[in-house]
Amino acid sequence: MDRSRRELMGGIGAGLVLAGMGSTAACAAPQRKLGYAIVGLGYYATQQIMPNFAGCDHAKLVALVSGTPAKLAQYGDQYGIPKTHRYSYAEFDRIRDNPDIDIVYI
Repeated sequence: MDRSRRELMGGIGAGLVLAGMGSTAACAAPQRKLGYAIVGLGYYATQQIMPNFAGCDHAKLVALVSGTPAKLAQYGDQYGIPKTHRYSYAEFDRIRDNPDIDIVYI
């Protein structure tokens, strides 16, 4: 195969453009809000991360994980998280079976 450097670079560039065009679907708005589980209910999670979910267009808080039952109750009630979506660290691995959880924030 006898290609010039210019032809090779042009072909690579065209391939990158086509690849980028195919990925626009990944940047589109999701069909539903993405569900987040928050692991650890310390200051940063409860005072910085969780309050910002109220204004999210494409994400929502759906599950909590904590070693403190009182925090699970307090923040679960505050954010409308069902009791079935509140996990202790002992049962943390069960979040993989929850279809509402798309992303886990630790």
